[in-house]
Amino acid sequence: MKRIGIGLFIVLACATIGMGQDLFETGELLIDVNYDDFDTSGLNATGLSDPFVFDDIPGNETGALEFEIPGGTENAWSEQLSTNFDKPENCEDVTWRIQYRVRVENTPYNIQLRMQITEDPWTGFSLDNPIPAGSEGKWLLYDFLASPFASFSTDQINFSLRFGAQDYQLMQIDDVRLYNSNALRMSSFESSADERMLKSNGVELERVEKEDAPAGAYVMAARVVEPGDSLSSASLILPYAIIRDYSGAYRITLAMRSNVANFEVRGGITEKSDFTASLVYAQETVTIAESDTWTTVSFLVQPLTFSASRVYPFLQFGGQGEAEIQFDRFVILRTDEVVENPVYTNFWSLY
Repeated sequence: MKRIGIGLFIVLACATIGMGQDLFETGELLIDVNYDDFDTSGLNATGLSDPFVFDDIPGNETGALEFEIPGGTENAWSEQLSTNFDKPENCEDVTWRIQYRVRVENTPYNIQLRMQITEDPWTGFSLDNPIPAGSEGKWLLYDFLASPFASFSTDQINFSLRFGAQDYQLMQIDDVRLYNSNALRMSSFESSADERMLKSNGVELERVEKEDAPAGAYVMAARVVEPGDSLSSASLILPYAIIRDYSGAYRITLAMRSNVANFEVRGGITEKSDFTASLVYAQETVTIAESDTWTTVSFLVQPLTFSASRVYPFLQFGGQGEAEIQFDRFVILRTDEVVENPVYTNFWSLY
């Protein structure tokens, strides 16, 4: 079972943080559907057989919706779960964050997210969430972003998870959520496209399937091959974020684990993907105290001292031998947290 935050120890860089703040999210919750009360009406079922709430599904501690998808339809929308919600006032300017947990009997398979207006011509966007071969019978958490969309012209927006135009499937689903999010970029590395955005120095990278991945089925594995003698000797630049009309602070959060205990990591933001321009370090380095344990690592970065249309979050972890690291569920957020002690800003290349 993959519940959000379960099994993750939390390590924070020093900052002024509101009580109960979710390090992965500071946005507005618009849809929140679970089946703990055994009510099947949270999402409307179309073309699905025998939807029912069970509480004895292996690996799941509470109620979840189970149903059969007969398959053989021509269109994705012929078999789906859906609901409508009121359009937020600011939906053209902030990203959408979507979460759900799912378990299927047959793999590979695909779930299509669709968000659209509630009348003809049904303008909207779609995103595919592939479930890889070998994942049958396993609970997977999908947690991802969709870009701002400026063409929602109706007062309500339709949200759906679509399963049509595929073969028969037995599915369980739970914890379906939609946020209007302050996140600028999120990745759980389910696609090779996110892997291609990574840049490394002194590190070998590989996307690997892990049963205990914090989100989805894949994680990024990094092996330090040139550790050097300082933190900056081995580094990783994460997928970039596009920024528009923003001058505040940033929070970088991701799940990490290392085969080395007391593993030190420094984060920050740079202007280019090769460390040849300005950069700003996070407030403090963090230390992953336990080896081989998923740990939520989070960095607060002060407002940038340079102007840029996109920013590149980075991690540095050199000088600690040929460590092996895994990371997943990366997000960079806009935040109104207070930066109490601005840190040194380097205006020159590290190399």
